Amino acid sequence: MSRQTELEAALIANPSSLDTRLVYADLLQAQGDPRGELISMQHAGRVDQANVFLEKHAAAFYGPLEQYTTSIDGEDTKTFDWHLGFIRKARFSLDSNYLRGADDRSLEAALATLLAHPSGLLLEELVLAMNMLDDGGYFEPLIAILAKHGAQALKRLRIGEYTNAGGPGGEGDYVYENSWTRLGNASALWKAIPGLETLVIQVGLGSSNPGQSDVLGTIELPHLRHLEVITGGLSQENARSIAVAKWPQLSFMNLWFGNENYGGNAVLEDLGPIFDGSGLSRLEHLGLMNATFTDELCARLVAARVAPQLKELSLAHGVLTDDGAAILGRNAKAFMGLTSLDVSNCYLTPQAISALSAVFPEVVVGEQRPADPADDRYVALSE
Repeated sequence: MSRQTELEAALIANPSSLDTRLVYADLLQAQGDPRGELISMQHAGRVDQANVFLEKHAAAFYGPLEQYTTSIDGEDTKTFDWHLGFIRKARFSLDSNYLRGADDRSLEAALATLLAHPSGLLLEELVLAMNMLDDGGYFEPLIAILAKHGAQALKRLRIGEYTNAGGPGGEGDYVYENSWTRLGNASALWKAIPGLETLVIQVGLGSSNPGQSDVLGTIELPHLRHLEVITGGLSQENARSIAVAKWPQLSFMNLWFGNENYGGNAVLEDLGPIFDGSGLSRLEHLGLMNATFTDELCARLVAARVAPQLKELSLAHGVLTDDGAAILGRNAKAFMGLTSLDVSNCYLTPQAISALSAVFPEVVVGEQRPADPADDRYVALSE
């Protein structure tokens, strides 16, 4: 193995190692590789000089990536963030309505090029914000590219970054319906990104269209610490995949469930391993949100083995009523370590909120929706 290959392997294993990065820069400079000079410039804080240098050597640093340096969604946001000679973060977003004439750019081509390009060797953060084609938002081809090429240094991945037109939970300037997006089959993805520490999925995970399915598959992410699944329809299959996943370092978990009309048919029984705390010894924040069965969740939570270890619990955006709140209040001692309870955007009366506030250290209330009639209650995000 050459010295250069050894250094690259060491950097992939530990991208934050400054000493390794500077030794690598010296080696590249001795070879006449402009990346070595770029590393040195950025390390010295010569930002303007480094930007000029990047532009001057665009063929080496970008190559075919140059046509993807801004988003293709009408916002023209910057795609790449550089750090010490490499692209540290990439944010891809495409709306096919902004492609004109012979413009054949695609996010599949962009992502495949990045993952194969030397500048993408130490990619630590990837955001696949939107891939809006003629008839929907499709992340499936991007997932397939990522699974095929892999990203060994990747620490943070977000799939879907847009404001949900039908409810809360999203962010970004692009406005879209959550239920119009597809993840596809992600079963092969997890082994390709073994170092992942943060995962956010904002996709319709229970496709209501016949013949279509979104599959998380068997998940094993030994370094994952932070998980958010934001959806208006979490299927039973995907809820079970999450419940039995292997992520022993996980400390933060937010799950949105949604409405059965949009494929959200997960039920309490699917979450058994989470309630039992199986493989979740480090879990401190648990969000079971946007659920039609929040009152039933309360009854299950107060007897759950995981309850005493929680510091933060969120039941926001669901159909929590005074009945569920009363269960929590009567069994507050079950949550002996809890410092914050989030019940915002539910169906609680002032009396129920007052009762919760009397027994929990902090209760995040936000706005509440009218409590009656019962048949008008709904989750905050579905379509």
